[in-house]
Amino acid sequence: MPPTPKRSHFSTQHITSILYGIQRISIILATWLKRSVWGLTLVFLRAINYLKKQKLDRILAIVVFAISIVILLANYVFLGSYNFEGSLTVREMSFTYTGQTEKLFLNTIRSIQNLDFQGKQPQALVLTGKFSSKSDPVLNQKLTQLKQLTIELPHATSRLILTPANRNKSELSILELHLLPDSSVNQLAYEPKKTQLSLCLQAASLPPDTCLFPEGLRDKFANPVGSLRVQLGQRALVVSLAGVNLPELNIRSDAEASEELLLEVEPKNDEFLLPLLTPTSLFIQLPVAKVAQSDANDVAEWFRRNLDVTHVNFSRLDTTGKVKDELQISTILEGKVRMGAQVMELQPEQFLIIPPKEVGIRRLRSIRIHPNSPQGLQTLISGETRGIAVGLYPAFPVQKIEPSWLSKHISQDAVNALLTFLGALNGILLPRLLPESPQKPDLSGNTKA
Repeated sequence: MPPTPKRSHFSTQHITSILYGIQRISIILATWLKRSVWGLTLVFLRAINYLKKQKLDRILAIVVFAISIVILLANYVFLGSYNFEGSLTVREMSFTYTGQTEKLFLNTIRSIQNLDFQGKQPQALVLTGKFSSKSDPVLNQKLTQLKQLTIELPHATSRLILTPANRNKSELSILELHLLPDSSVNQLAYEPKKTQLSLCLQAASLPPDTCLFPEGLRDKFANPVGSLRVQLGQRALVVSLAGVNLPELNIRSDAEASEELLLEVEPKNDEFLLPLLTPTSLFIQLPVAKVAQSDANDVAEWFRRNLDVTHVNFSRLDTTGKVKDELQISTILEGKVRMGAQVMELQPEQFLIIPPKEVGIRRLRSIRIHPNSPQGLQTLISGETRGIAVGLYPAFPVQKIEPSWLSKHISQDAVNALLTFLGALNGILLPRLLPESPQKPDLSGNTKA
């Protein structure tokens, strides 16, 4: 027997019903649109007829009153989107780089006292030179036979620390640090007591606390976020390692290993390049003498200028291990913000509050270390928003700048003068719109109002 043909889910009756429904909806929409247009037309014609019947002074009063309402709304109700700029000194900050190409973030920093690197490294780091260990004779015997040492950093918690054996004659330098698009710089901070600059790089798609808990990160999230070029110099370095693999020494470690391995190297390879994966933490102990010279050009130019950014944050989370106990603390030490002709000053631990869903800060003009009191990072910011506020609590600001749409196009003095003029003009013309009181005759036959 031939196979029975499958029945169609839609019969001719169903299709006819659908077409009839579409036709009915079209008729209803057309009727509603026709009535709406006709209704607006009637309102407009009635307004014209009403004005034709009025005297010239009443027409003028209506026009002036309507203009006054529009100007009042433009000045007190509708807010304009304004550019703003500011200078802030902070303990710590975070942001996301939004550029389209790789961007230089750190320029050359020479004679650093310590470089602490933590993170997964996609490529092994190969050091060449003379190796030794003062703390472990057995390890020292193996190291003296090596001409090169391969260091693998396989985990997000793998750690490499480089310290000059003679800090007074340090040749250890950072040549450059690059950022990739959509990478976040978190926990960027300057610690005055240690003269230490620290930061954590991570992918912008990951939660902000990824840098705090790198041990929970899976390998599939290890996205590239930048690259670091380091110059070793020719002088001896102390190398501290944790959570690393050393193939030449048959040493392997797991992600939870915390035991440190100390060795010394007199390097022959002058520099190396580290591709950085998310998350990577850097702790850089800076040369004290150069930081103290606040006017030194090399100190001012350690950070590259004009970074296109978003999600700029000047706060940190104070955690106790429980999510409900997390407390947001401002890291602002001092600052000023200007929008139009208005200026706001920020006191220590006040928040700079920008309404959500606004453009906000979109460029970091510069970042530099501020060695004088208050010591921290000084940054120049610029952006666009409808209003900014300042306060110790983000939900309860004590000072606001919310320019109106009108003040964006004319000065505030001109706005005040215009409102005064319209107020006086309305005081003269509005009585024309009020109906006159009917006249009543008195007993003597005369009329009284």
